[in-house]
Amino acid sequence: MKGIKFSDELKVTKHRTAKSHPYQGRLGYFDPIDYVWKSAVIGMKSKNREAKNMARSELEKKILEKFKQVKVENNGTLGEALDEYLEYRKKAVSKATLVQDLIALKGLRSFKQNLPLLNVNEEHIKRIVGAWKGNSTTQLAYLNIMKNFFRKCIEKGYLIDNPAEKIKIIDKKATSYEIHKKEDKYFTISEQKRLFAAMEKYDNKMAPQKFKDNTIRYRLFLEFQALLGGRFSEQAGMRYDDVDYEKHTVYITTQLDRFSSVFKPENKEMKTPESIRIDMHISPRQIEIIKWFYEHNEHGKEHIFVKCDGSVMRVNNLDKFLKKFTKVLPHKLPSSFVTHAFRASHATMLYEKGATPEAIAKRLGHKGTRTTYAHYIKTTPQMMEESARVLDEINLKPSKKLPI
Repeated sequence: MKGIKFSDELKVTKHRTAKSHPYQGRLGYFDPIDYVWKSAVIGMKSKNREAKNMARSELEKKILEKFKQVKVENNGTLGEALDEYLEYRKKAVSKATLVQDLIALKGLRSFKQNLPLLNVNEEHIKRIVGAWKGNSTTQLAYLNIMKNFFRKCIEKGYLIDNPAEKIKIIDKKATSYEIHKKEDKYFTISEQKRLFAAMEKYDNKMAPQKFKDNTIRYRLFLEFQALLGGRFSEQAGMRYDDVDYEKHTVYITTQLDRFSSVFKPENKEMKTPESIRIDMHISPRQIEIIKWFYEHNEHGKEHIFVKCDGSVMRVNNLDKFLKKFTKVLPHKLPSSFVTHAFRASHATMLYEKGATPEAIAKRLGHKGTRTTYAHYIKTTPQMMEESARVLDEINLKPSKKLPI
């Protein structure tokens, strides 16, 4: 850091042992040699304003005298601190997590990069947070990433206080549309049957044969996901060696690295231990789909779900394909036609058929049932009909005559 930075406040505490100086003043300062925050102390006879000012003046003079021969080259700007932090994160986290860091710190990156890091204050952070868009959950996640950045700066000795620590995100009440959008993102069993029937009949006569071949692969991928309930990266990363054809099980121990080449895909470790599923049951229909891909695997790829040119599938390709069938289910929101909706469809389908939430959570790779209930198990019309039937059967033995 260029020069010496002092903390804003002189902290005064009681000094039990010294009778002539019953108080002790402590002033924080940044050491430009060791590049860390330190503190200097001085004895005080009183703790009134005049005594504080005098103690601060004496401490500053003492500290400056200590460093009057020091020459510091490093300017210690916000931009330099961000560069150092992101370089550290590249080695410490996955590419997907790094992308989230970049998005969250974009506001800081577009701020005054030449601003000394020590001058960044709470008002600067409020201004950046105020410009964020999206719901309160997303904003809270971004704020936590920003707080982690400043915590690292404190750990390194570049800061003494976290300017983002006291910032609050106001939890905005979700609108009726936002609630409907969340609840609509799944397909019932009958809706899935209609979707896959439409996909099977789909034929774009103007499209080249290569595109037509891929539409079959997209349909089979989505059908497999509806029966598996896995995340896109887990299914896209499945290899033939992960399948036990006799037991009708699959091993989900790695996932596709979405940042790897589509022609030379690489798998990476799972995000959490709970995501690892051994001997996960798959149906005879899923075995048929795997065998179909194997028979049409002209490029000798180890990954199962590849396109006709041998490249692995991308989620945006599947979402784009799925959006073609919004007219098949006009009562559904267009935002529901995404690949991830089949994960919620799978959980809801199992729950509707009597599977326990604990079993569903384990199949989806969740640590507990909280996330499963909150985001994946939906209330279907069939469930509402069943609750109505149960209600009709309840008899509380009312009196034969109602009061007049």
